[in-house]
Amino acid sequence: MTDYKQLIKLRIRKLGVLLYDARLSAGKDSSECADAMGILPLQYQEYENGLQSPSLPEVESLAYYLNIPLEHFWGSQSLSQPGSSTSPESENSRRKERDRIIGERLTLGLDKSHLTLDKLAARTGLADETIQAYQKGEQCVPLPELETLAEALNISMEELADDSGPIGAWRMERRAVKQFTELPPELQDFISRPVNRSFLELAVRISEMPANQLRTIAESLLEITY
Repeated sequence: MTDYKQLIKLRIRKLGVLLYDARLSAGKDSSECADAMGILPLQYQEYENGLQSPSLPEVESLAYYLNIPLEHFWGSQSLSQPGSSTSPESENSRRKERDRIIGERLTLGLDKSHLTLDKLAARTGLADETIQAYQKGEQCVPLPELETLAEALNISMEELADDSGPIGAWRMERRAVKQFTELPPELQDFISRPVNRSFLELAVRISEMPANQLRTIAESLLEITY
């Protein structure tokens, strides 16, 4: 077995373990997760067993439903509390649109990489026709294959993840919370106090000022000081 095929096989197995871990953490059964992803329970079981792999839009739907970090499925993020789902119909429509957007980003990445389709196929072990189907959004991209394509095209998985709509807003909120919790305790305390809101708003306005205006203010303060 060639190296790239072995890599994808390992990623499929790893993803199955992560799916299982995420589901247990959220206290859901496989049928509920299958519904959230818009697939049959049998197909979901094949995902968990590492026999097949889901696409990024399917994983996004599951992460949103379970309210866990999307990055968990290609990294080592901690898990969270269960969340809420949307209707299967709207999720199916969203996934189709996401497949189209992912295809466009892969095409753009291929153009920027200056690779030919044949060379990309050789690097990833995927057929030309398969990559073209992914580019057109005609076929969903299994997540391990998307990771392989992204790596070959020097695209981060975060760039490919949904950044719009409810899932995009949810991911942004999670990032904001994570960034806040990483601040030193004294800064968290300062930001959390309503009385300090005016100082924070002033800091935001100052950060948006052009350099020459900031220089003028600094010079004025020096004149007052001296």
